[in-house]
Amino acid sequence: MIGDPARCVTTLRDLKDFEAAIAARSLPDFAWIAADGWWDGEGAWYQNYDVGFSLAKQDQFLKSAVGNLIGSPAWNASRSLLIVTWDESDGWGWPDNHVPTILVGSPGLLKEGAMVDSHYDGYGVLRTIESALGLDGLDRFDEFATPLNDVFAGVEQGAPGRLSASEAVATRGRLVDTFGQVATPAAVEPGQPITLIASAATAADASVALEPAGQAPNLASPRYALQPDGSVAIPTDGLAAGHYGAWLLRGQLLPSHAPLPVLILPSAQVSANAPGVEIVGAPTVSSDAIEVREGSNLTVRYCRPANLSAPNAWIGVFAAGTPSDQMTQGNTNLISNWLKTPGGESDQSCGEASAFVSELAPGTQYEILLFKNASSGASVSIGRSASFTVTPSLPQ
Repeated sequence: MIGDPARCVTTLRDLKDFEAAIAARSLPDFAWIAADGWWDGEGAWYQNYDVGFSLAKQDQFLKSAVGNLIGSPAWNASRSLLIVTWDESDGWGWPDNHVPTILVGSPGLLKEGAMVDSHYDGYGVLRTIESALGLDGLDRFDEFATPLNDVFAGVEQGAPGRLSASEAVATRGRLVDTFGQVATPAAVEPGQPITLIASAATAADASVALEPAGQAPNLASPRYALQPDGSVAIPTDGLAAGHYGAWLLRGQLLPSHAPLPVLILPSAQVSANAPGVEIVGAPTVSSDAIEVREGSNLTVRYCRPANLSAPNAWIGVFAAGTPSDQMTQGNTNLISNWLKTPGGESDQSCGEASAFVSELAPGTQYEILLFKNASSGASVSIGRSASFTVTPSLPQ
């Protein structure tokens, strides 16, 4: 677009043109409406660091841009979809960078008021638009993405009697998928209960059994009753780290659906007395062999020494072999990727950070290190480090 000024002139339009199209009942087949750096909420937030002020500005923009659309004859007489979404959330990291995405449909198009818990991302939104317009995918990521099917009227949302993961145990960064295996929707720390959810209508005569992966429950398997709201908390004390299946059982009947995969994570390798970083869910025996899929999110557990303050600690991701004098806070975003660090984040010595590896080069080995800022101005790595190699998400 920047290199083709003529295309910019013919393609980028003022919002007044959109208002005119609404009035003339000649809506375009596709319109991308984008707020500028102020009205999108980010610039407004930097004005006074007030989230309420930022939200008010975003709301003002939406009312101005699409307020006349909803309820107009052009809208009511068409099969149209309005997708309102953002490029990032208020924060990022655990369990993932969840972005609010709101769909508004012309009459009869959507399940009004529905909320879905299926995993969708930006590629799914793009796939939905492409499907509506009869377009092929741009690349393998959107070509194989799942469109937002669950929101449309006439489409059944999920199968009855299925379990889903609560927000408390939703897998951080889709841990198992990160290492090139089948995705695990739920992951817990050793001793943390596994909180799962079924529909309230299922709760009356249902229970859940937890068995090692590949093993089906039998009539002697311990069962955990669902609460009236459909939730169940399964204790994990005494269970070994590894993969399990949570089976939904109805009365005394054996299960009729496949289990919900659950991962109990290995015990932490870092602590305040053993500082450093580790990749959550990674094998503890051969850390050098970790392969991370292109486009996945990593969750990094860190522990800084108790006598090291949070503002003086940071995490860096660098290509293996990077000279130590280039391992600076200024370079970590250039050489690697965006990472939420412990600096200024928490008064606790240990915590978790998210790393987004989408901009890293496949086939390259990277190192994750915990640094402390020295009085000389240099940064010194401390404690345990972790390493991984990025592999293509799908075959080229």
